[in-house]
Amino acid sequence: MCAQQLLRNKKVLFFDVMGTLIDPEKTFEHALKDSYEDFTARLDGAMSSSDFMNAYRKRYTRFSQRYRSKKKQNRSASANQKRAAHAQPVTKRQLRLRTLHALLSSSSLPFDASSREAFVQYVRKNQRHHYTLYPDVAKTFDQLAKRYTICLISNSHPISVEQLGLHSWVLSTRVFTAKQSGFRKPAREMYQYALKKSGYHAADAVMIGDSKRNDIFGATRAGIDAIWIQREDRQAGGKEGDKKKRTKKIGNEHIVIVRTLSALLDWL
Repeated sequence: MCAQQLLRNKKVLFFDVMGTLIDPEKTFEHALKDSYEDFTARLDGAMSSSDFMNAYRKRYTRFSQRYRSKKKQNRSASANQKRAAHAQPVTKRQLRLRTLHALLSSSSLPFDASSREAFVQYVRKNQRHHYTLYPDVAKTFDQLAKRYTICLISNSHPISVEQLGLHSWVLSTRVFTAKQSGFRKPAREMYQYALKKSGYHAADAVMIGDSKRNDIFGATRAGIDAIWIQREDRQAGGKEGDKKKRTKKIGNEHIVIVRTLSALLDWL
């Protein structure tokens, strides 16, 4: 049986949240703008929030380009060079925070070291009030909810489906977090907890997420097939329409690689 036929026999879909349904860059930017306006409301001569955000985006673009260049060089580097480069930021989240720290250090605002750190922590906490879904979530969930039970699995703090705007497709009782289970992805126990609480077996389920370690390897170790969303990573090879190049197996479990959430409709 091919992967596509096998996946369409499933009954429940487990979705990761951050980076899979929630756009972390848009969320961070909205939280940053709101936090900056709060912090500078009583400061005379502070740059406008629009100017501040433009400065952040320009600096972030430079940081991203620099990192991609180093990452490309690292692929062809020697083992010693790769170990030396290991300390470089490897996630978008790290790049966003590094960009913000650099911007605050260079700006004309009266941010000393302690106030810079306080501001960064405020932005990070403020993100939960600015969660922004990817634009293809609603359309995709409209179709999938007709045929599958949809659940969420997250290592994050308790998640409100109402706050996220997912209540039309996901019941609050179908949200499973690390705080509830006592385990964090990629622990097998996290997935076993979600299966038990949702009333399904591993063979009935598909895990969909953007983290190879937490979502894909974690799910397959629990006996669950998985779909890996790589919105920006092109390393997997193959075009969107070439299904043969977008499937593989890890043990007995099938792995499918897609570029967008809406591409799930080609498989499920």
